[in-house]
This record gives sequence, structure tokens and C-alpha cells, in this order.
Amino acid sequence: MLHFTVDMRKLAQFKNAKVLKFAKGVKYVAFKTKPDTGDKLDDKITGQDYLKSADKTGIEKIEFSSDFVKPYSHDWANCIEEKLNQCFPKLKKVSISKNNKYYKVSNDVIFSKDGKKLVMYLANRPGKSYKIPAKCRKIGYYAFENVHNLKSVTISKNVKSKNVSFANAEKLEKISVSKKNKVLASKNGVLYNKKMTTLLGYPMGKKNTSFRIPKTVQTMDYVPDNIFMKKLYVPKKFTSVYYMKNWKSLTEIKLEKGNKKLAVKGGVIYNKKHPEWKYDFGKNK
Repeated sequence: MLHFTVDMRKLAQFKNAKVLKFAKGVKYVAFKTKPDTGDKLDDKITGQDYLKSADKTGIEKIEFSSDFVKPYSHDWANCIEEKLNQCFPKLKKVSISKNNKYYKVSNDVIFSKDGKKLVMYLANRPGKSYKIPAKCRKIGYYAFENVHNLKSVTISKNVKSKNVSFANAEKLEKISVSKKNKVLASKNGVLYNKKMTTLLGYPMGKKNTSFRIPKTVQTMDYVPDNIFMKKLYVPKKFTSVYYMKNWKSLTEIKLEKGNKKLAVKGGVIYNKKHPEWKYDFGKNK
């Protein structure tokens, strides 16, 4: 067992360690310097840049003390809410003190203390499917990033989060949503807003070689790469080009007649008013 002390760089020296314990008194993991000012933080606080060396270890379990809290105002610098899976790809179990005021664990998934926010689904958590509890109202942006076993996730009726990343969830094939959800919807395993006007998430492991964007969809948010998709059908109301670039295996894009915003020519899809907004999918052939 490793105890979290002053220098996380030491983790790289313990490649056989399986358990990491955050000692009582450690409140957070932060950068050694503040990103905006460069000012040094408390010397007793470990730099999160050092935390990156942890991916060289085989840490499978982390024990958080009752003192662990969010760092400053930088949520994105929070060990639990952003970097946990990135830094510990083999992590499949966590324990959090019952006296911790901010977090709790349910079936090895980290939630806010009141259970209303799903904070982190562990990178190497066993199980191919997961149903988000009905009590949950919010999903953290990074909660499902870098998860390696999950094939399907079901979003419950009370979840309202539209901005959730599924980046590097390489086996994820299906995202389902309760029909009673008033904010989100799914169709054929793809995530949309309820009105079906915005594509919110396309599973990285979905094996279909072609995808027809529904006619009602106008825009899309960030989507991870999908190596299986070769052909894309774009409806006439669709206006987004930027995030298409993440589908790096596309070799053909068919644009519905009547689209006033986009055009396809010579293996490039682009915005008519701003030709610099483009995706050269032809280079993928």
C-alpha cells in the first residue's frame, strides 16, 4: 500500500503497488503552481503534474480520507472530478470515509454526498453495463471519460446534464435514456437533447459503418473518434462542421439537398459563408 504524502513522483518507483491511500489531513490534489498566476501553492500540497506519473503504476484501489475536498475554484484541477481515470487507468475500486462531507461511493461509482451528482465512473470498473440511479440529477463532464470496460450506459429520468464527455470510452456501444427524461433522448444508442435538435454523444465503440443524422438535428457537441464509421448522411437543417473532424475514419459524406449552410466538394465539407470552417474527410481514403 502507498500512502499519499508529499511527492507523487515517488509513485513511479512503486510499479507493483495496488492500493493508494490518501492520508488523513490531505485535502486535495492541485497543480504545483496556479495556472493563471504561477504563484506557488502550499509546499505540502502535491502538484497534479506529478500525478501523471501514476499511470506507470498498477494502482487498482484508492482510499480517500474524510478530509478530501475540492481544490480552490478550479474544478478542472480536482483529482476526483477530472483526472482520476486519466491518471489511474487500472483503477476499479475506491473507498471514501463515511465522514467525508463531499463525496460518497455506491457500487464503486463516486457520487456527491447527496447522491444527486455522478462524479466518476472508475476507469477499470468491472461490468459491461451501468444504469444511473433515479436519484441522480447531474453527471460530471469527465465522469465517463477514459472508461475501459463499459459497453452500455442508461441515463435515468431525472438527469439534466447535456454536457458530458465520453472520450476514450473505447468499448462504449450504446447510450440509452429513460423515455421519461424531459431533457435528454436517445435513438439507436446515440445521445440527443429531448427535441432532437442537437447531437450530444456518439459512442466510440458503436460498430455501424454508416450513420444518418436525424432530419431534426441542427448541431452537434463534442464527440469522440469512432474508427468504424465510414459514411455519414447529413440532413438539410444541419449546420455544424467543427466536431465532425473527430470522426477520423470517414471517407464519404452525403449532404441532403436543400442544406443552405453547408456544401461538399472534392472530399471536403465546409460552411458556405466561412469556407475556412471545413473538414477534409477525403484525406482519410
